Amino acid sequence: MLGKSSGVATTRFEAVIVRGVVITSLWRKLAELERVADALSIMPEYLCSRIKAIECDSKIGHAYSVTLRQPDRTRSMTETWHIARFLEAGLRQLAGGYNSISIDDELVSEADWLNAKSGAGEALMAVEA
Repeated sequence: MLGKSSGVATTRFEAVIVRGVVITSLWRKLAELERVADALSIMPEYLCSRIKAIECDSKIGHAYSVTLRQPDRTRSMTETWHIARFLEAGLRQLAGGYNSISIDDELVSEADWLNAKSGAGEALMAVEA
């Protein structure tokens, strides 16, 4: 599995709150918490305020699940699109890419790595920081 990491915790924190967003890591990986915190730091405040939580799936590696504050029927699809694009850009810049991003249980972006093999559609394994 691309970006797969071991189940050994690297922090004692279960969650951190950055810009009002609760960030969790399935296996308590410090690098995951820091990476998402850094990605949020470049996102405009109005978009951060729409995000309730982001969970990092340590088992898959570089897979992120976003939960928004508003129920699905009341949120703007444009805001969802912008949140996804900012996360994509931040994660490409910070880690070279990601394996998946979902928002409210809907996959919005599949694996995208800067160093992907051309034509093969395969992503190179991401190295944990």
